[in-house]
Amino acid sequence: MIEKALFYGIISLVVLSILSWLNKAAKIKIYPDKTGETTLIMNKLYLILGIIVLMMWTVFVIFTFISMTNDWVAFFTTFLIISIVTLGPGIPCILWYLNHKVTFDNDVIQVRNVYGKQQNILFKDIVSTNMNNFSGLLKVSTQNRSVSIHQHLIGVTTLTEKIKSYTT
Repeated sequence: MIEKALFYGIISLVVLSILSWLNKAAKIKIYPDKTGETTLIMNKLYLILGIIVLMMWTVFVIFTFISMTNDWVAFFTTFLIISIVTLGPGIPCILWYLNHKVTFDNDVIQVRNVYGKQQNILFKDIVSTNMNNFSGLLKVSTQNRSVSIHQHLIGVTTLTEKIKSYTT
């Protein structure tokens, strides 16, 4: 029983440390470059965690394939479960890191989402913002469209402060 408590305590400590690191990076003050644009990118920890999870998937699949003896139904069932548990969070982590980026100046916010699609919103057109704590996304809306901005972009508080200055 003590081993289980210690195990879950260590897992909790690791998760809390990772979240603390990500939230600390989100609060870093980011300054504009020479052209007047400020660019926010995802924390590199997303890429690292995604790669670790993909490596875990590879190891689990190889060991599952080696240990299965002609029971293909069990292999495919195990393969499916392993893929859902590992690829489910792993691939999105890598996609967030590679694709999600926010660039803004005094007039426009350019948001490239997790799939690489870019949208622009003018600060003066923003009518509402809504933070979804479950998904970790800040939804910024105008009359015509909305964009989602991840809470773990490095320096995202710089953007949220600028949005507040326009909407208040």
